[in-house]
Amino acid sequence: DIEGAERGVEALAAAAMAAPAADRAAIAFLAGQCAHARKHAAAALVCYRTAVSLDPAHRAAQRAILDDAVELKRWHEALAALDALIRLENDPTLRARYRHLSGHILEEELGRANDALVHYRAALVDDPDHPRACERIAALLRGAGDFAALAAHCAKALEHMGNAGDAARRAYLWNELAAAAAGLGDRDGAAAALEVVVRLEPNHWDARRTLAGYYVEAGADARDQAIAAQHELLRLDKLHVPAYRDRKSVV
Repeated sequence: DIEGAERGVEALAAAAMAAPAADRAAIAFLAGQCAHARKHAAAALVCYRTAVSLDPAHRAAQRAILDDAVELKRWHEALAALDALIRLENDPTLRARYRHLSGHILEEELGRANDALVHYRAALVDDPDHPRACERIAALLRGAGDFAALAAHCAKALEHMGNAGDAARRAYLWNELAAAAAGLGDRDGAAAALEVVVRLEPNHWDARRTLAGYYVEAGADARDQAIAAQHELLRLDKLHVPAYRDRKSVV
C-alpha cells in the first residue's frame, strides 16, 4: 500500500522535527522508497540526498541514489554515490566492484578513459582476481598504444595467477602480451606468447592465424612450424583459402 506508506512517512516526519539526525535520515529514506515505488525516480533522489545529508554513512540511501541516478543517466550523481560507497565499504572485494563500476561509467558513458584506468587499477589493488577490471585495463592500454604498460600489466597479472589459474583468462592475457610484444617490435616475443595461447586454447583461431603468419615470415628457419600451423588452421576451417596459399609458400 504505497499511499498508506506515504501517510505513515508524513506522520513520522511531522512528529520528528526535533528528532536526532539519524532518525530524520531514516524517514527521508522511507520517503524516497515511497517515491521510487511510484516510479518517481527524480523525487526519490531528492529524498535520498536529504537522507545522506543528515547521515552521510547511510549506505542504503547511497546505494539507492546510485540505482536511481543510473536509471536517470545522471552519471555525475552516480559517481558521487559510488565514491561515498567506496569510502564506507570495508570489504575489499565489494569495494573493487564499486571501483570497477566507477571506471565503467567514466569509460563508457563519459568518455574519460584515463580516469577510468585509475579506477580499474584501484579495483585490482582491492581485488587482484577481479577479471573485468584486468581486461578493461588491458583494452585501454592496447587502444592507447601504450604497449610497454600493457606488457607490464599482463606480466603482473599472469604472475599473480600462476599456472593454476583459469585457462581462458590466462590465454586472454598471453594474447594481450603477444599484442604488446608486436607493438614493441618484438616479433619473436609475440610468437612465443601466441604459442602459449594456442596451448591453452587449441581452437583460438585468431592466435593460430597470427602465429602462422609469423612462421611464414620467418622463412626456412620455421618451415616445420609453418606447415604444422597451416594444418591446424585447416583443421579449424577447411575452407580457409589463405591457409593453403601460405602453406605453398613454405613447402
